[in-house]
Amino acid sequence: MPKAEIYALGSEIVLGQTIDTNSAWISSKLNDLGIETVKHVAIADDIEIIKSVLNNSTSEIIIIGGGLGPTEDDLTREAIAEVTGKTLYKDPKLLEEIENRFRKRGFILTKNNDKQAMIPETANAIHNPNGTAPAFSIKWQDKIIYALPGVPHEMKWLFENVVLPELIQSFSIKTKIEYETLKVLGMGESTVDDKIGDLMVIDNPVVGLLAHPGQVDVRITATGEDNERKTLIEQTKKEILERLKETTIISEELTPIEYLQNLLIKNNKDLIILDEASNGFITSEIGGNTNLNVTGVSGRSSEVEKFQTKTNDTISVSIKSEYLDKNVNNLAKGKTYIQISDGTKEITEYQQFGVRSKIDKQRLLMLVVHLLIKFCV
Repeated sequence: MPKAEIYALGSEIVLGQTIDTNSAWISSKLNDLGIETVKHVAIADDIEIIKSVLNNSTSEIIIIGGGLGPTEDDLTREAIAEVTGKTLYKDPKLLEEIENRFRKRGFILTKNNDKQAMIPETANAIHNPNGTAPAFSIKWQDKIIYALPGVPHEMKWLFENVVLPELIQSFSIKTKIEYETLKVLGMGESTVDDKIGDLMVIDNPVVGLLAHPGQVDVRITATGEDNERKTLIEQTKKEILERLKETTIISEELTPIEYLQNLLIKNNKDLIILDEASNGFITSEIGGNTNLNVTGVSGRSSEVEKFQTKTNDTISVSIKSEYLDKNVNNLAKGKTYIQISDGTKEITEYQQFGVRSKIDKQRLLMLVVHLLIKFCV
């Protein structure tokens, strides 16, 4: 399967004045075809830099976005022409399209707009019905280069209607891509990596980790024919579930909170949360389901003891957090205690972190969700 490199051209992107959303969008579309994007690079409006990245490219597909306008700093055409050893020429059909577009808008075509009709010899012009900047593609060595406009709606139309069909045909792409995400709670990224790291060096399926506060996503991505993809994912998923079986893993298309809510409703359980740590954040997040009865109580433990339950129809959660050094915002300087009980059984948890920031609260929320799921199953 071919690999791709994406270059977003524009000094405004490099300087942080404009955010490059095009590259992420293109990557997701290529990923759907099973084409791996190995680079996203923002480069300035400098012809030598553009030439350098092209000369050092190693992928079969090179996509450059931007630099196709009429001004002096729009240099994509010139750079590609020099690298490929081709001469720029003015394509009469492209020039006519640009003239007609200007005429329909009531504008007069200026001399510098002629530049937008220039493409390298042997390049294939890609007509742009949504703007004045035509695109083009050109084969060079064992690569194909696509020069696309930087305006998002123009680029997206051209990519979906021209570039993707061409790539499918040029590289005889018949396989499809499929993925599944396992949401892991109660286990840190380094521990997950230690347990399944050997699976992450396999080419197909590809296993990757994405860490969030209190949660690690394990994404399994497979390419191949329909049955092959499903088999690869199921085999790898089974292996991961076995290796991480001592913690909480959610494989359904639900968030961890939705999974917990459904579990509590299924088991006919009410919830009382005695929260000394998050100022009601835990209750508001878990209690966002009208079919679930969740009561939140904030305050010190001496003030909330009367809410403790002795019936196993209700689960009580007590949360307490403290910082050993209130002048230091450091996880290692805090402690968090969680107790869960329904009158017949009880679990307790101690963690070496305090709760101050939004990230702390999110980490605590996922820990409580993990413990409640563990308590209910």
